[in-house]
Amino acid sequence: MIEIKDILTPDRILIECHIKSKKRVLQLLSQLLPEQLEDITPQEILSCFVKRENLGSTAIGHGTALPHARIAGLEQPLAAYIQLHDAIEYDTEDHHQVKFFFGLIVPEDCNAEHLHLLSQIAERFHDEAFRTAISDAKTPEEVCQLFAFVHT
Repeated sequence: MIEIKDILTPDRILIECHIKSKKRVLQLLSQLLPEQLEDITPQEILSCFVKRENLGSTAIGHGTALPHARIAGLEQPLAAYIQLHDAIEYDTEDHHQVKFFFGLIVPEDCNAEHLHLLSQIAERFHDEAFRTAISDAKTPEEVCQLFAFVHT
């Protein structure tokens, strides 16, 4: 199975971003993801993220949202991470603002890996020690190291 560390690289991580809207976060995630893709555009990814959000918010609590989408023509999962300087409104069930955004795109027929990755990501962000550590991270490389650490 693919692990988070296999799909998230420092060039797709932004920290301390000053973004004020859900729409802008989704746009930025959509721009970070397709850098090495030839046939998939940021607009296509954004459209898929918006369609998924229209089904229900991808916020999972604890100030975290996991925008995700299945993309036709994608060969392997890819991830991007944005951490905001100030949390924003994001249609959350717990009515808390969101600061952590983990964007995930997977191939259209990648059901098991999609669920496995979402579960891994959610598990990390439900851990208060992880959220504290990632909040304190100063570089994209530090963020990658936190996701690469496998805790038991």
